[in-house]
Amino acid sequence: MNPSIDAISLPRSIRLSLVGLLAIICSAGCLDNQTVSSDPTTGPLPGSEHSADYAEDWTRVEALKNEQKFEAADDLVTEIRAAARDKNHQETWTRALVEETQLRTALHGYETAVRFLKDEPWPDEPLWRSVLDLYYASALVVYFHQYSYEIRGREHVAGDETVDLKAWTTDQIAQQAHLAFGRVWAQREIWGARSLGPLSIYIEQNDYPARIRGTLRDAVSYMWANLLTDESLWRPKHGNETFLLDRAVLIEGGTDGDVDPTDPDIHPLRRLCAILGDLERWHADAARDEAALEARLTRLRSLFASLGTEQDKQAVIDHLARVQGGFDAAYDWWSMGQWQLAAFLQEGQGDEPLVAAHHAAVAGRDRHPESLGGRRCANLVENLETPDYNLEAMSVDAAHERSIRITHKNMDRLYFRAWRYDLAEYVEGTEWQSAPWPGDETIENWVDFREPDLAWSVDLPPTPDFASHKTYTTLPADGKGAYVVTASPRRDYEGRFNRVTAVNMIVSDLVLIVRDLGGELELGARSGATGKPMAGVSIEIQRQTGGSRDSRTERLETDARGLAYADVPSQYTRMRVFARKGGDLALIRNLHASRPRAPQDRVRSFVYTDRSVYRPGQTLNWKVVAYRGGAQPEYETLPETHLVVSLLDGNRKEVSADTLQTNAFGSAAGSFVIPRGRMLGNWQLLTSLDGNASVKVEEYKRPTFEVSIDDPASPLRLNRPASLGGRADYYFGLPVSAGDV
Repeated sequence: MNPSIDAISLPRSIRLSLVGLLAIICSAGCLDNQTVSSDPTTGPLPGSEHSADYAEDWTRVEALKNEQKFEAADDLVTEIRAAARDKNHQETWTRALVEETQLRTALHGYETAVRFLKDEPWPDEPLWRSVLDLYYASALVVYFHQYSYEIRGREHVAGDETVDLKAWTTDQIAQQAHLAFGRVWAQREIWGARSLGPLSIYIEQNDYPARIRGTLRDAVSYMWANLLTDESLWRPKHGNETFLLDRAVLIEGGTDGDVDPTDPDIHPLRRLCAILGDLERWHADAARDEAALEARLTRLRSLFASLGTEQDKQAVIDHLARVQGGFDAAYDWWSMGQWQLAAFLQEGQGDEPLVAAHHAAVAGRDRHPESLGGRRCANLVENLETPDYNLEAMSVDAAHERSIRITHKNMDRLYFRAWRYDLAEYVEGTEWQSAPWPGDETIENWVDFREPDLAWSVDLPPTPDFASHKTYTTLPADGKGAYVVTASPRRDYEGRFNRVTAVNMIVSDLVLIVRDLGGELELGARSGATGKPMAGVSIEIQRQTGGSRDSRTERLETDARGLAYADVPSQYTRMRVFARKGGDLALIRNLHASRPRAPQDRVRSFVYTDRSVYRPGQTLNWKVVAYRGGAQPEYETLPETHLVVSLLDGNRKEVSADTLQTNAFGSAAGSFVIPRGRMLGNWQLLTSLDGNASVKVEEYKRPTFEVSIDDPASPLRLNRPASLGGRADYYFGLPVSAGDV
């Protein structure tokens, strides 16, 4: 329901999916020929006076992209970039860098595209460097979400400041994105008031009014805040330590000390609140009250989503209610605040939360009906007031019982119709896997052309709290059998927007009870009213065995005890069971059974290795213990038994194999040298006696420092604080001055 946010722009032909951050959206065209203004917040963009000189070239690029000729388009953009760089035409230089990165990304070169943007020279004009930093941050997050499964398994290499992108961890990628945003945000006082309009090629504008989110400072602040809400980029400790935050301070909008938004050690929610708090103060100081309110609403929205307890959510609701009470309702954006308050109240746990949400939304709708907030309030009110219902029915129940449950809101009456049908005919006429009752097309035909066997209406109690309530009704049928029951808010079942729903149910006194006896099924037939056994019940079983589509039918009859027995073959079996006696019917549509396998002796082996991780060139020492067991409680080792041990690489290709014989104790040992040049990752040791073990083969990662822990000065005790000393030193001798413990 939120309006669209600002985003970095990409061409439609190479649109990428980005989870939880910047929606990557198209924009095309170039800026008009303009002159440079001395004011960095207004007038033409610096370095854009020659942009029109490249209009024909950009038209050719767009044509090539529309024809899916990305390689040719990339070559042309490279030429444009080189020319613009030589002439220091900074706007075109920037656009060429962005376009070239987009095209490389379109060719699925995510890593090379990000690396290209990072390594290429950038213009020196702060505004254009800021645009590229925003795009670089976006490209990093796109790269992470495309390869997150692999990236999450990477290990951090300590002490290396020039890590290759292929080795960056989630934390490093996120931090680089935040640093890029930080470089842009640091210049917010210089050009932050500039309108987004001239930058529409690079930053897709939102659909908020310009007075609310119309500046570059707004765009940067909201995009960075949006990135900070992406919990997939949080450190594990941040998710675990959210409950430690001073939620009252964050909700009220204060600060709990100086917060550097680029500091990865500070909780993302504190950083988010610092960014949006800065934006709110900037707007408030300039008497832009509506824009300041929007910054506060965004902060509260993020806190409401991230703070887990109901008390925290209620604190957000209470705070926003106070803010709305003190805000000038003459402003249009007051209605947006009412919509947000109503949205929070819908999820709250207070007394009749939907009533409170409805009250807040009605106030916002009526105050400014034509505003964006007013329209959203009207939509919320309409959703709360919309009539709705759902039907559920017992699959089998006795006559005149409360067998049908209606879940409803904002409705005063439902009209029911029921048709009786021959269940046996549908069971016999359908395959076992098909539903043995009338389908949608048949029911629609009955509604239109067949007179119902039963018709009645149910008056529903009022639902002034706008919540769904449950009401029960009875099928007024004296005769037993299978029925289709339909419901409609309209008596005539007509109307374009009328919704008709249907359920199936059986009116019967027959109850089937199935017991799995291990290779045999016991089918019990009893009276639902008395619980007594029912003899002479005819039972028809349609079954499918194993993976075959063929089915067979078996017919049984219950004895004087109301029991019948069906054999279960050794294979896995799926069945449909239909039982009847007179007018009483029972159906079990899906029944699964299999015959348990008798325990058998199996020859197997345990495999042990001397380590769990190796690197190429090292020796893997292993040991195998062969044994037999399974049918008897006792297991025994297998002396003097031949076996083959094989080593498989990460591609499951055999690297080495050894044939040997166990000793008198049933064990054997050996070793393999891990060769170089094979795929790294998870390797396996397999034996011919059904044994295996997994190890990891990785390149050696040289640590840059060592850690030593001193012996405790005093004995350690359970449930008492422990004090331990230690030190960390680089291998070249100096101490590690900054590290987490």
